[in-house]
Amino acid sequence: MVEEENKETEDMIEKDQLVAVLDELKPAEAAATSSSSINEQRILDCKKKRGQMVWPIFYKVEPSDVFDQKNRYAEAMAKHEERFKSEMERVKGWRSALKEVANLSRWTFKTGYEYKFIMEIIEEASTKLHRERLYIVGTLQMHDLIQHMGREVVWEKAPLELGKRSRLWYHEDALRVLIENSGTDKIEGIMLDLPQREEIQWSGTAFEKMNNLRILIVRNASFSTSPKHLPNNLRLLDWEEYPSEFLPQGFYTRKVVMLKLCANRLKLAKPFQKFEKLTHIDFSSSQLITQIPDMSGVPNITELIFSNYNNHLVSLPESIKRLDGLDELLVKNCKKLREISGIPPNLQIINAENCPSLTSHSVNVIWLQAKEVEYLTVRMPRTPIPNWFDHHCKGGILCFRARGKLPQVAFALVLSKSGNVKSSHGTAVRIECHNDGRKISDRQYTSNNNEDCVFLMKLDNDFGKFRNNLDWNFVEIKCRSLSSNYKISECGVYVYKQDINMEDIQFEDSKNDAELELDELMEKNDEAKSKKTLKQLVNISLVLLCIFVAWLVMVLRRGL
Repeated sequence: MVEEENKETEDMIEKDQLVAVLDELKPAEAAATSSSSINEQRILDCKKKRGQMVWPIFYKVEPSDVFDQKNRYAEAMAKHEERFKSEMERVKGWRSALKEVANLSRWTFKTGYEYKFIMEIIEEASTKLHRERLYIVGTLQMHDLIQHMGREVVWEKAPLELGKRSRLWYHEDALRVLIENSGTDKIEGIMLDLPQREEIQWSGTAFEKMNNLRILIVRNASFSTSPKHLPNNLRLLDWEEYPSEFLPQGFYTRKVVMLKLCANRLKLAKPFQKFEKLTHIDFSSSQLITQIPDMSGVPNITELIFSNYNNHLVSLPESIKRLDGLDELLVKNCKKLREISGIPPNLQIINAENCPSLTSHSVNVIWLQAKEVEYLTVRMPRTPIPNWFDHHCKGGILCFRARGKLPQVAFALVLSKSGNVKSSHGTAVRIECHNDGRKISDRQYTSNNNEDCVFLMKLDNDFGKFRNNLDWNFVEIKCRSLSSNYKISECGVYVYKQDINMEDIQFEDSKNDAELELDELMEKNDEAKSKKTLKQLVNISLVLLCIFVAWLVMVLRRGL
């Protein structure tokens, strides 16, 4: 299993044009594990052999700690030297790889918003690689082998007495504690993720002694009876197919931060209790839920997921619009969903794809959100772009002239199936913005839905960077589907009127079908040429590097 994962990672590294190495301080030993160091060595080999760009990304870790291998890195490498006494050359290679990676030009994240940090990396990568794809090797989550290392440390503290371990990560250990009722207040985290689905015969009382349990993750298991008790110290409750219509009596949810109960049997007949710390709810694929109760009891919620309620969920409660902190609402594939009575003012992400039963009022509620928030991304069933949009055009190219600063705008596009396509796995949509022929942004959005749909997003961040206060700017927004099964049938733009005189905005006539097809063919041709040019530049760089190395070797041999 591990060898297959390592091989898969190596294959990804060899194929990528850009590789980003991610080191995370959870734990710090992560970046010094043998698997991580092997990958970093592989990346550096590809950098030398194939001219790949390498951007180390240090996530909550000091690059100097990696370079000098001090603090917790010193401890980790000392453990590896002890563990690999007979293979010290390998350890030296790992030390060298870490040192070389830390010495490269890099990105460092310590505090702040992760999504902004990631977007900065992607934007710069897009510029440097032109239109090449960006892959990030390694993720912000720990690799399986890194997790394995942390689990070994916990195991060493109590190798024989499961109830005295702080965390139970191995499914055999977790299963034994639940069946034998051998849990204690030493246990703080349990993850039961069975390799094959099976029914667990238990009493339902296993959690009664685990007063300090804070993390509970259960997947791929069914239980003979529902739990009769859940600890009140739980912060994360992630239980796939939770086996009861109700949470246990006496379970107070005031400390829960994440409640993920996918495919559960809950009926949610009563209003939510006081979930004062709850920020994330995921009740996706829960077929018994027909209506979401009043949500006034979760004032700090930021993300709601009620996706894949194929035949039951018909409405969202009006109380949702009073959740001022909510910024993401996912209700995709809720085919019977009709009513969305209101939306909170700060909601930024709405995914209502494949919700064909939405009433016109509900659709209008979603459209009007475009006027309210600073950042917005919406996916919803196909519907006409509203008349209050300032300009519509056929196809996927929209042009206008703006005098002085570029305006803040909301942009919408209608994605339609091409011809008689009956089924598809969805597509990706690419949106480029140009100012006077210069590309100022390049975004990509995905749709896993196989139905016609609408995308709506704000482009003010793209335009805000480029301002010319004297002359007219020619702005071109170009969007296209990356699948031949879909096409952009219509697009439109709404201009925010604050600090903008509409006399300084002039919209261009839309192009006819023949012109649109010609533009698309030319764009694909340009893209192919760009890729070819980039590969040629890489090859030339490699040749020049080889020449330089050969010259350097010759000079050294002569002793000059």
